[in-house]
Amino acid sequence: MSKKEYIYKGPILKFGVCIDAKWEAATMAVSPKQALNNLKFQAKQMLKLTNNARIELDMKYLKEV
Repeated sequence: MSKKEYIYKGPILKFGVCIDAKWEAATMAVSPKQALNNLKFQAKQMLKLTNNARIELDMKYLKEV
């Protein structure tokens, strides 16, 4: 499978609380599910959270370019 570019423009939630309302990032992935996982990793790095921290990104804000 070839990788596609995905862009996320939306909120980051931690335990249901919005910690960033308008976060924007992009990634390359073979599926939307993998893209969301890549973006979660990026968000955790940006927020200086540990890799096992639980954050939520909503799939409806993910767009394939």
